[in-house]
Amino acid sequence: MEHYKTQHEPISVVPYTVIERVIEDFEQKYNEHHYRLTLYSNRIVTATYTFSLEHVFDISCKSFSGKYAILYLHTHQGVWPFNIQTDPTHFIKQYKKLRV
Repeated sequence: MEHYKTQHEPISVVPYTVIERVIEDFEQKYNEHHYRLTLYSNRIVTATYTFSLEHVFDISCKSFSGKYAILYLHTHQGVWPFNIQTDPTHFIKQYKKLRV
């Protein structure tokens, strides 16, 4: 297994999007909020939550169009979906290296 120097250095990052539906002046609108899923040697950090790697059992990804996909974190608290638009292959491979 590769040794990473510190727990503070990001190993890999995947941008994700949260789409918020709002009603303003009787009109439905969608606001996109962009965040990052960041993999460290001991955790995965999102905009709102930090998952210890010991509580992340797997990461999978399902494409549903040519441009969009959902990355799933399988954790002890359930499955957490993240809407992504970039290839997560490097992120997933780095996670699996850490889990060995």
